[in-house]
Amino acid sequence: MNAMKNWAVAVVALPLLAGCFGGFDSRQPAPDTFVLVASAKPAEAGTVSTLPGTLTVRLPRVRGGWDNHQLPVHLPDGRSDRLAAAVWASPVDEGVGTVVADTLRTRGVFAAVLSDTSPFKGKWALELEVAEFSARYTRLGEAPRVDVVLTGVLGRAKDGAVLGAVEGKATVPATADTRTAIAAAFIAAVQAATTQVAVQAEQLAAADR
Repeated sequence: MNAMKNWAVAVVALPLLAGCFGGFDSRQPAPDTFVLVASAKPAEAGTVSTLPGTLTVRLPRVRGGWDNHQLPVHLPDGRSDRLAAAVWASPVDEGVGTVVADTLRTRGVFAAVLSDTSPFKGKWALELEVAEFSARYTRLGEAPRVDVVLTGVLGRAKDGAVLGAVEGKATVPATADTRTAIAAAFIAAVQAATTQVAVQAEQLAAADR
């Protein structure tokens, strides 16, 4: 079951023609749909013991307008585009926010991890921005690398005090120039970046007890 979750990268996955980007028309088949998921690996043993307070993960902001369903691509000539025939099941802000919350829940340090839509209020609040989220091609026809950068702050919900900054950065080379491989690299990069953010948020909250 865990392996299926970790590799829930596609509902359908077909090869990407090298250098094939841009939009679609009504004559083309429906795009492949991919899902951002948290790592299915067991929670890492950290240095922070279980905290009695709860954490609210706010919906991340997305820099550069990539808060939609697209997989952004940077081409060798500097142009930006989107990966053809491929979309995320949820907008990028919702997808990344879900991975962050699920990662924190899996690690089990906070008593509970809440979403923005929860009627309850956490003791702490995590605000994030997706500062980088793209696949970069050095040469068309070769597998790109995926860069994901998350930045933000952990604050105390009661008085709005900022306890400190958090940052997660990951670069994952795609194993091939295919939609499936590129989506998998995005997922791995998001998982790595969110784990870094989770560790830092836990340490900041522990210092606030």
